[in-house]
Amino acid sequence: MNEEEKIKLFYENTRKQIEHEDALINHRLTWLLMLQGFLFSAYGFSLSAEATAISKCSELVFFQKINDIRDSIALIGFVSSITLLAGVLAANRALITLVEEWNNFPVNIKNDFPRIIGGKLLGMYGGLIPTVFLPLFFCGLWYKLQPKLMDFFANSPFIIPVVISILIPVIFFAGRVFERRKNTSK
Repeated sequence: MNEEEKIKLFYENTRKQIEHEDALINHRLTWLLMLQGFLFSAYGFSLSAEATAISKCSELVFFQKINDIRDSIALIGFVSSITLLAGVLAANRALITLVEEWNNFPVNIKNDFPRIIGGKLLGMYGGLIPTVFLPLFFCGLWYKLQPKLMDFFANSPFIIPVVISILIPVIFFAGRVFERRKNTSK
């Protein structure tokens, strides 16, 4: 196999891997949106049940159960958003690595192939912004709906490992983005 065939094979394999990572991100965000839609429906149903119950009864036990259900829904929404964010960050990191490997080839070789990823408007990183923003948006929304959500985490012995496991990939990803932008602006 000559050098040109090796480069073509590398391009094709890299492109397939990029398509695979894009599909993973798509699946994860679809799961997120479907789950969040279901949870918001359940949350709205609990509000409706409470409004109906206010006019018909005044049992404190019923209202406590409704609040517990609402807290559980918010907790599931918050934790699922964080979990899917970690998966999306992993796929984004893989995409960045693949593009960096392709960018290591000399320009005269790359000119013989279509762009490996992305457009020119915001670049590759601009396309990754919504994939990170969406799970963070849902986390913030659940927190806004149920501020007591943080009480659960504050009293949990697992809060420090959870926060660290979330912040490390986010900080690493952000650092790589800024490092890459700094290197391309030179």
